[in-house]
Amino acid sequence: MHLFKRALQGLAAATAVVALLAAPAATGAATRGIACDPALIAPTGSLIGNMWRANGGGSGVFGCPTTREFGIPGVRGSWQEFRNGKIVWSPNQGPNLLLSMHRRDRQVVFRWSTTAPFNYDFFLVRWSRAWGFPVSPDQQVKVTGGSRTGGRLTVDFPRGEPGVGRSSSDGKTAGFAFKVEGCDGTFFGRSSCRQGWSLPISMRL
Repeated sequence: MHLFKRALQGLAAATAVVALLAAPAATGAATRGIACDPALIAPTGSLIGNMWRANGGGSGVFGCPTTREFGIPGVRGSWQEFRNGKIVWSPNQGPNLLLSMHRRDRQVVFRWSTTAPFNYDFFLVRWSRAWGFPVSPDQQVKVTGGSRTGGRLTVDFPRGEPGVGRSSSDGKTAGFAFKVEGCDGTFFGRSSCRQGWSLPISMRL
């Protein structure tokens, strides 16, 4: 509990983070038109809460929170789940780094930003439909050509195939998981990934 309190106290608003993911945001009331449980809304000063508000709050891509923001035992970081997604704070790869995932029709959108003060030539993203911890490397994708401090990856839902990613009777999949690592150098030659893998983010969507 003390670790969680210290983590939340250490969070600071990151303009670069919320700018990357910001959809048209509600200004006065983040939950305008949607009644979210106020006990679950992260306070001002929480990076996760700030990203959620910048993306429209309860009316945005994530929807209303379904949990409080929780610290991760034994690890620097925190997470919060929402009706349509999840946000994870992974500060070992950048003090303001946020990972997010949300459902968009038949796709899952995974985004990360910002790794500043660290920046990279490319990113490796490992994703899985098993949503375990740690992420099993079902797929590994190299992401290049965009920002040196963040990026995004969109994954299609499986259609009619067997396995853990298939939609169940409640309309959700058995889950997706992602993690990201920033690297310098060349993918096929020598490369250095100094800060290592982020915390994983996983959820049924």
